[in-house]
Formats: sequence, C-alpha cells, structure tokens
Amino acid sequence: MTSNFLYRFFSSIILAPTLIYIIIHHQNYFYYILILITALCLFEIIKIRLQKYQLTLLILLMSFIYSCMEIFNRTDGSFILIYILTLTWLSDIGGYLFGHLFKGKKINIISPNKTYVGFLGSILLSQFTIVIFIFVNFELINNKLFEILFVMICSIITIIGDLFFSFIKRKSGIKDFSNFIPGHGGIFDRIDGMIFLTIFIFIFLKFI
Repeated sequence: MTSNFLYRFFSSIILAPTLIYIIIHHQNYFYYILILITALCLFEIIKIRLQKYQLTLLILLMSFIYSCMEIFNRTDGSFILIYILTLTWLSDIGGYLFGHLFKGKKINIISPNKTYVGFLGSILLSQFTIVIFIFVNFELINNKLFEILFVMICSIITIIGDLFFSFIKRKSGIKDFSNFIPGHGGIFDRIDGMIFLTIFIFIFLKFI
C-alpha cells in the first residue's frame, strides 16, 4: 500500500500542476494533450478483447474529448476544466485514503478493491473543491447550498465512472488498462471518473 501510494502521490504532484499550468498559460497545448490522450486510450481499447466493451469505451472516449473541447471553448472554460480536475482528484484521493486507512466492507459486486468507507471518503473530500475555488473567486453554482449538493452529485458520478471502468477491467480479466502512468496504470485508469464527470458537467452547462 505504501509503495503504491507513493507512486500515485508523486505522479499526481507532477501531472496535476503541469496540466493546470498548460490549461491556463499555454492553451494551444491543451489540444495536443487531448490528441495524446485519444491515441493512448485507443491503444488501450485495442487491448480489450471483448468487442462490446471496446465499442463502449470508444463511445465514452469520443464523448469525453468532445465535452472537453466544448467546455474549453467557453469564456470560463479553463476554470471549469480545472474545477473538474480538482474535484476528480480530491474524490479519488478521498476514496483511496479512507478505503485503505479505515478498510470496511468491500463492494464485491463490482470491484473487490472498493469499499463503502472509501465511497464516503470520496464524497467528503470532494467538498474541498468549493473551499479551494473560493480563493480564486470562481463559482460554478451561485447558491452555496446547491453547490454543496452539486459537488456531492459530481463526486457520486465520478465514483460511478470509477466503478464502471473497474467492472470492465474485471470482465476483461485485466488489472490495469496499461502501465503508462506509474502507480495509476493506464490512461483510462487515471481518467475513468473524470470521463463521466466531464460529460455530465458538459450536459449540465448545456441545459442550465
């Protein structure tokens, strides 16, 4: 657990600030990142043996890339993408820490490595997204009570995304989609919850 956590920690503190810096200061490079993500994910899709899961992953990937581009092209798009990244990372860290520190009953139906305590940790830690973005004077939802509820919903969607990809891995008989990122596995392993969350927020922004 310690070794894996250190890999995840050091991968995150390198990747997270780099990606945020690019989104804010070198916006053209963001499209190159999307192209790279697409290429690497397509490689991971090819490795999946069952065609129905290949098609599902392809549809999700294309929907995710399209949602990213549409959000990015908004006037406040950079902040929204960083909001999504922050919420996803906090939810992931909360689930990992709570799950490994407090253990508890596992969600064996979908993934033997996920616990209900980890589920709660994801929801709780993701609320710090609101606190962080207070300092940059950015609100996705103007009403604080609704924003708390919204972040909770977003965290649950992120968890569902994580569980969904865990389900596909379990059915495909693989531990990780690849080993591109130390401590995290493949690209899909890293952005699983983010895919669902980005698509959800894109739809949400489209209809509010």
